[in-house]
Amino acid sequence: MLNFGEILILFFSPPSSKALSLTKNVKDFIGDKKKVIFSFCAGISLENLQNNFSKNQYWIKAISNVNIETNNGYIAVYKPENNNKELDDLIKFSIKLLQGVGKLNQVDSENMCDIVSTSSGALPAFINVIIDGCIDGCIYGGISKEMARELVLDVFIGTASNLLESKTPTSNLKQTVTSPSGVVIKGIKEFEKYAPRAAMIDGISTVYDAINKMKPNTKAK
Repeated sequence: MLNFGEILILFFSPPSSKALSLTKNVKDFIGDKKKVIFSFCAGISLENLQNNFSKNQYWIKAISNVNIETNNGYIAVYKPENNNKELDDLIKFSIKLLQGVGKLNQVDSENMCDIVSTSSGALPAFINVIIDGCIDGCIYGGISKEMARELVLDVFIGTASNLLESKTPTSNLKQTVTSPSGVVIKGIKEFEKYAPRAAMIDGISTVYDAINKMKPNTKAK
């Protein structure tokens, strides 16, 4: 829980049932002093949280990934319609607070916020598995551990920057570095035996299904 004057930021880790019970203690502590409340609570709907707080408070759902630790986070934000115009400036200021720790993606529904945040939250772990594999492959080829780590991370950063700046389809970059019967396409052929794309799709969908199962079926009382 973080306090910024009239703004409160709530962080709770699953399971959601335990988090909901803790919010009752938070309500007793803050009363009506907080006017804008951010929920960084995965698997808990704003409706369930609002049942434990004053109806005069405005809630924003915002879920980030681990990369906010280095101010490179990806943050999904859902802002419900605001019927209290007096809070407009405070809400705008609240959003600016988040911009200091990463990139914001404002979505138009709470469900989409859950989908986007689940993907961005899981991907660092999935990508880390791939990075570890790439480092091991470089070490197998004879590169030192230190150089292999630096090489792989630099290539990941450089490739991501290339794709962002060029705005071309991801498949175009692969075509650029492959040639007929070349060594790279042979490596890709071997790579595809393990269905890496299907593994990523299944991994992300499994995480999303797990988040949905943790959501309370009934409103908190």
